[in-house]
Amino acid sequence: MKEHLSKSDKPIGPAGSGVTERDLLTWRKKLDESKAKTKQKTEHLSLIQQQLGDLDLLDSNQTSKSGGHTGDLKNVRILENRLDKAIIKLNEATSI
Repeated sequence: MKEHLSKSDKPIGPAGSGVTERDLLTWRKKLDESKAKTKQKTEHLSLIQQQLGDLDLLDSNQTSKSGGHTGDLKNVRILENRLDKAIIKLNEATSI
C-alpha cells in the first residue's frame, strides 16, 4: 500500500536529505521573524545613538559655557581627598 504524502510533507532538496516543504516553511518563518526583530533592534539602536549624540552635544555646550570650571572642580576634589587622607593619618597618630 502506498503512503500518501501531503504537499507539505513532500521531500525537497537532494535525495535523502530529509528536508520537506513543511521544514522549509518553518525555517522561512523563523528567518522572517529574525529579520523583523533585527530591523526593530536596528531602529532602536539608531534612536539610542541619536540620543547619545544629542547628549554629547549638550555636554560639550555645558563645558564651553562653564568656562573651564570642570578643571577647577577636579582640583577641589583632589585637594579634598588629600585633606581626608591627612586627617585619617592624624587620627591614627593621635590614637597611638
